[in-house]
Amino acid sequence: MNPDRRHLTRMPGSRRKVVARLAQLLLDATDKLLDKDKDLQLFLPRADSIDSDLLENLVNQAGWRVKERLKIAPAKSHQALAAADLAIVASGTSSVEATFLGVPQVVVYQVSGLSWFLGRRLISIPYASIANLVAGREVVPELLQERANVEELVKTAWPILAGGVVRAKMIDDLARVRHELGQPGASGRVVEIITEELAARRPTETAAWTPSGSGQ
Repeated sequence: MNPDRRHLTRMPGSRRKVVARLAQLLLDATDKLLDKDKDLQLFLPRADSIDSDLLENLVNQAGWRVKERLKIAPAKSHQALAAADLAIVASGTSSVEATFLGVPQVVVYQVSGLSWFLGRRLISIPYASIANLVAGREVVPELLQERANVEELVKTAWPILAGGVVRAKMIDDLARVRHELGQPGASGRVVEIITEELAARRPTETAAWTPSGSGQ
């Protein structure tokens, strides 16, 4: 690991369907980022729940530059994140871990069209990542569904990797979030945000089947 080179860590998740959906996007975007920095060091921690064959098959479909530079590390997410100048992570535990480490990140996530449609109707939580939920605003970029594409990901990721004002502001914002998370009741506030959003939707969504909404 060369400290003089930029480090990019990709974490496509710990569930097979999510990994299969996101890995190709992350690999294609990485190939484009190598156009901007040919010395970029690439890391891909493999969750214990993901077969090595799945990742290797996906990586074999990537461009030769990615295959040549990418290092797959089994279950070493903490080390790979701690060393990263930027982490591209699936929404979930990877984003939480990156937040606690203060690592600049871009959150990506895709599900089937039906799952997204139903999820957005039932739940209106404003953000997908813990950093943004705690801050109450976008501290880290979230590229969800149709925004999770190669062009958008490269356009979002490069200014953070390149350093400067964008990266410095994110590090500063993440430090504030980490401070908030260290305060008493922080986890409770996150749960409260989610609970309030669910409660706000419940009367509308349940009116059709509850006794009070059935005209009885």
